[in-house]
Amino acid sequence: VKSVFQIGGAGTIGTGSLQGMPLLLTLCAAGISVWPFDPPLKPFVVEIYPRLLTGAVIKRSAPARIDFLQQHENHLLLAVRDSATQFGRYVRCGISVLIMDQRRHEFAALPTLADPL
Repeated sequence: VKSVFQIGGAGTIGTGSLQGMPLLLTLCAAGISVWPFDPPLKPFVVEIYPRLLTGAVIKRSAPARIDFLQQHENHLLLAVRDSATQFGRYVRCGISVLIMDQRRHEFAALPTLADPL
């Protein structure tokens, strides 16, 4: 488990977190719900963990990316597949979008946060 504030070293995610948090306020001001702080009303933002959606995939290996994507070929849009094949960072992103789309009916059942803090 990594801290969302980790700025240096392997698995660094802190810079993305620090850049993204102010954007959440902008989205809220524009009327977009940010779950779990707001109910999941459309349009809304929800945090995901791509590794949990995609499972293991070797992003740095083009043959491994191609093999992974071929397993999902019937579900991939051409543009997503081509980008993910060429650029490893898009593999989990593309698959995550497609899995979220397949499970979109589940978003309405997300619980609303009851703790005001």
